[in-house]
Amino acid sequence: HDNGRVTDTKTGLIWQRCSLGQIWEQDSCTGDTSKYNWQQALQQADKNNFAGYSDWRLPNVEELRSIVAYDRYDPAINSSIFPNTLSSRYWSSSPYAGGSINAWVVYFNLGYDDAYDRGRNPGYAVRLVRSGE
Repeated sequence: HDNGRVTDTKTGLIWQRCSLGQIWEQDSCTGDTSKYNWQQALQQADKNNFAGYSDWRLPNVEELRSIVAYDRYDPAINSSIFPNTLSSRYWSSSPYAGGSINAWVVYFNLGYDDAYDRGRNPGYAVRLVRSGE
């Protein structure tokens, strides 16, 4: 889409092309990526109203893994679709069953996932998703 959204044709999910904190302008993501602890990330999703939609949410770990590009690294994502993505950890909405203080993140430097402390400050980056129309 020309307004900073992209639809994944395999999953039907609609993604924000920019990380939270960045702005979509002139076919790219500009500005600094914001970082949040897990609770803040969930709150940012709840109050997000991008491109006229208010149903944006933090993706679960499986959804976030679906945009990893395993044929590249630093960042492990298609940079033409998701420009200026940090080679960093991104929160998912998935809590980690092995410990009540952890949640799953996807590390877009190499494309793997792991669980980290939900209260970590300054935290990690966020990319929001919504279900297809």
